[in-house]
Amino acid sequence: MASDKRWLAVEASFQSITMWMMDGADCIKTSRTEISSPASIEEVISLLDPALPKQCPVYAAGLTSHSVQLPAKVMDLPCEIVSQSGRQVRIVPNLFQENPAALLQADVTKVIGFLSLNPNWDGVICLPGASHSHWVLVSANEVISLQSAMTPTLARGLGAPVPQHRIPVDAVQDSLSKPELMAARFGELSARRHMGLNTWEDTTAQIWAHLIGAELAATRPYWLGQNLALIAPKELEPSYRTAFDAQYLPVTVADSIRMTQIGLKQACSR
Repeated sequence: MASDKRWLAVEASFQSITMWMMDGADCIKTSRTEISSPASIEEVISLLDPALPKQCPVYAAGLTSHSVQLPAKVMDLPCEIVSQSGRQVRIVPNLFQENPAALLQADVTKVIGFLSLNPNWDGVICLPGASHSHWVLVSANEVISLQSAMTPTLARGLGAPVPQHRIPVDAVQDSLSKPELMAARFGELSARRHMGLNTWEDTTAQIWAHLIGAELAATRPYWLGQNLALIAPKELEPSYRTAFDAQYLPVTVADSIRMTQIGLKQACSR
């Protein structure tokens, strides 16, 4: 007999739809489906297990065009309720900012999850992901402003997968202090690779280091002198931690999946 504490958490991101079957606070099953275009509520419904009871709550993020303008009290965001194929889905709204233009979609739940565990925390939350890296300024449980960088997308465009070993600190520092030279640095890396002076693994690590360094340069007004939290996928966390450590930035690290699950429950079960 299924527990009446069960609910389904859904995150639609740039590349995938991830579902976690939850029993209270515990995940009992995970599924992930690759996608090539923005996810729709119809697509999510089609992926649900037909045996899932209709009354099982479904809480989702990253599926809506409904957005709340910053500044916004994220702990009080109104969820959108959508009925589809006899099911009711509660969807967390996006956050948007007009100037500079920025949009926070599924990652809103990570902010909510972090703040529910750290009430009245003030500072900046860094949220690297599949396509963007978001920097979110928080004060008194309110998201004040947002800045985004496309570091992961740029790395993918350069053919650089997430590095499997430590990124070089000197390359981080180089592009942090001289971001205008980053394109030239990539030219040098390409030449060194073709001349057999660098392995592909070294080149990949250098590319990510330069990109993260340039990202830190662009977001310096956010992290300088602030409390800093990092909520990143496991594969990206070490590279960002290395970059932060090189700047002697103390950072609170939180588990990305856990923050998503807690945030969805917090936002949608009110």
